[in-house]
Amino acid sequence: MSVTDPPRAVADRFFAALERADWLAAVAECDGDGLTEFRDRSLAVLAAHRQFVANPPSGSGGAVLDRDMTAAAFAQVGDTPMYGFRSPHTLAEAAALPGPVFLSHYLAALDEVYGEVSTPRRVVGVVQENDALAHVLYRRDDAARRKRGRLGRGQGPPPSWVVTVLTLRERDGDWRALLDREIVSDSLDFIQSFLAPEWSEDQSAAG
Repeated sequence: MSVTDPPRAVADRFFAALERADWLAAVAECDGDGLTEFRDRSLAVLAAHRQFVANPPSGSGGAVLDRDMTAAAFAQVGDTPMYGFRSPHTLAEAAALPGPVFLSHYLAALDEVYGEVSTPRRVVGVVQENDALAHVLYRRDDAARRKRGRLGRGQGPPPSWVVTVLTLRERDGDWRALLDREIVSDSLDFIQSFLAPEWSEDQSAAG
């Protein structure tokens, strides 16, 4: 079995798709299992958060996000609007999406808020760990993002010598990117913000 494209070529296509905001093309370069896991983890957080808000426990403790309760939570809160997604509109509809489509909606929402997902990225090297794992080192061009008026998530730009790693895994002859936290913010606050009505107000104002 021969591998079709080397890790560098896959990473270049992935970053180019992100830069032009072609979300479906970007996720096509990602590992399918990772996309499904990301969708399930995000929806578990949303469902548990919505259930907690609707039925807060007694006492002063915070929310406990129990992913084992996801099925029960969806049965009760599946019709909750997801204002952060232009489509679909509810948790239940989001749960029915394939992992790649879910992530494409997520990336669009994340970039709409912070403008970081579509920031240009430059590959500086590749480390081949073994036949099934490679690491692409890259830097994000935050100066280009700021020129477009996108402020990012509040943290200043990293030192010029800092690199970020995109890991790729080979499976069935193809290299696929694994989700990178620099690109996909999986912070609890951002994921929960999808349920905030302010999303729809902002989109109406933008339209």
